[in-house]
Amino acid sequence: MAPHARPATVRRRLACRAMWMIGRLIPQTSGLIPAEVWLCILRGSSNLSGPSNSPGDRIPFRAVYPIIPGRVTPHRKKPTHGVTWFYGRPRNIVGRTRKAGEPEDHRGWQGMMRETMKETSYRTLGRLPILGLLALVLPAAGCGILPDRTLSGPASQVIREGFDGIPRTRYGCYAAAIPGMTFLGSKLGSHNYHGPFFEKDGIAYTCRGGHIDITHLRIGIDWTAYLVAESYRHLMRNDPSFSCKMPVDRSRTHVHITYPFGWDCLSEEDRSAIAERIALALGPYLTFTMVSWHEITTWYGYKCIGLPVEYDSAFSWEDSYSNLLGTMIAVRALQDAEHSYNKAVTIAIDEEMQRLGVLPSAGQARLASKSMKGQWYTGIFLLLFDMKKRNFDIGLDDGDMTPTLVPHVPQCPRAEPQSYPVPTLDVLAEYGFSVTIEIEPREWEKDKILRVVFGNDPQKRINPQTHLAIIMDHIQQEAAAKYGPEYNPGNRLHEPQYVQTGR
Repeated sequence: MAPHARPATVRRRLACRAMWMIGRLIPQTSGLIPAEVWLCILRGSSNLSGPSNSPGDRIPFRAVYPIIPGRVTPHRKKPTHGVTWFYGRPRNIVGRTRKAGEPEDHRGWQGMMRETMKETSYRTLGRLPILGLLALVLPAAGCGILPDRTLSGPASQVIREGFDGIPRTRYGCYAAAIPGMTFLGSKLGSHNYHGPFFEKDGIAYTCRGGHIDITHLRIGIDWTAYLVAESYRHLMRNDPSFSCKMPVDRSRTHVHITYPFGWDCLSEEDRSAIAERIALALGPYLTFTMVSWHEITTWYGYKCIGLPVEYDSAFSWEDSYSNLLGTMIAVRALQDAEHSYNKAVTIAIDEEMQRLGVLPSAGQARLASKSMKGQWYTGIFLLLFDMKKRNFDIGLDDGDMTPTLVPHVPQCPRAEPQSYPVPTLDVLAEYGFSVTIEIEPREWEKDKILRVVFGNDPQKRINPQTHLAIIMDHIQQEAAAKYGPEYNPGNRLHEPQYVQTGR
């Protein structure tokens, strides 16, 4: 430190240089920070009401110029008061060249700085709409502004540490070969919990799983992982209940937990191990229940984004199976103690898609869908589109879900559908736990659904363990009236989309 330099002056110099570096990295910074804040930094005081003439408050020029990058360039010669040098020519600090014979500006550095920062702020106002748009678009796309500490460690730590926020919102596709629909091959990119970067979303086709909506797959994965961590957290805190909801739905799911006798007497290690097993069952079950409820509300007219075509997505032939795959893949990824969460999910997705026999190119997936045009769906445009093929199998009859396969796909000779069990809560009884789950409908269409279950009885909540079968039976009867008797739940055809609901 120079002998004549005061500590306060040095601190102010360092602060200004730091802000100058920020201004270089983020050009909008210098214009968005009010002039009073800069002056407060320069003077080292919060009192900005009057001039300061004490020697300690006379700021050296080298402490002033960095905060106006691109406007003032220092010169090796010491400038006169209120004047700097720009390529050897005398200029006022505000950036205007002093004309010959013009008197020197004696407003002092404070007045000049206020005028300069005001001018810079006005110039930056034009950037505010862009910044505001980014502030809305990035969170809407699910982009995390700050890094999630959980994503840097092994995926198995997610259960106990949780995420910094809920999964981002994603919107799926239709498995129909119409303009605007994205089809994929075997290259699905890298999974990303917070942002869409490096991901690929769309419709792929597999020989043993039929069409897979990769967006629904990722929704099931991230929500399962999130709810596993949330369930673990509430179990370790002995919470008697908690609730959750997806941003695309208005309904809220309530979970009531009954703990076994002596739960509080167990060691922390034993409680953690048991809570982890319970959470690995509760998370997938809650996720699959919530996404199935979304299909139900959509069938009865609920519109997430306000488009009339959303009804066509209700129980479309690929949705529920894609959701189920997501819950399964999440459980596998959460047991990976070697890779980070996003990497573990990426690996698990690729392995499962290869197991199901994914077609390598997007063109092949599109052709598989195009071959069913006129039979499974009609229309050539999103708003002029009618979905005729549905799969109402959500495992209520035998506990398994079977996908719908496109017949006669050249790349899939003699392919058989791969059935998987739906999530259950059987493991809870092994440890003496019991859970009651209730859905509180909040959609405008809720009265239609409640009337199916309760008639005129003014009940407000749905118990999925007992009421989903009643609702699905009614939905299939409506489908039979609209699309044909093959959807009637009384018929037992060989195709899985016509199975009984278990009522």
